Amino acid sequence: MELSLSNTRGQSFEKSRRRRDYSLGDMKVTFPSIGVAVVTYKATQQAAFAGQDISGAYNCASVLIVRRGKWLVVFHTEVKAQ
Repeated sequence: MELSLSNTRGQSFEKSRRRRDYSLGDMKVTFPSIGVAVVTYKATQQAAFAGQDISGAYNCASVLIVRRGKWLVVFHTEVKAQ
């Protein structure tokens, strides 16, 4: 999976984030309406962000919509699991 993240000013997060290893699991996709998908999954990663270790398990969710025939992520969140 290819993923490029940026903020509203177009600045890439990937320059500050160094991911050494990751895995995704328990993925679920629901379609609450035509052209809308909600994706939930669990991610485990070995990574650093801005020099800080952020390794661990995360609960993640994304909302995607179809625009001009392409799926676009309009919302994404990830919270470190307890």
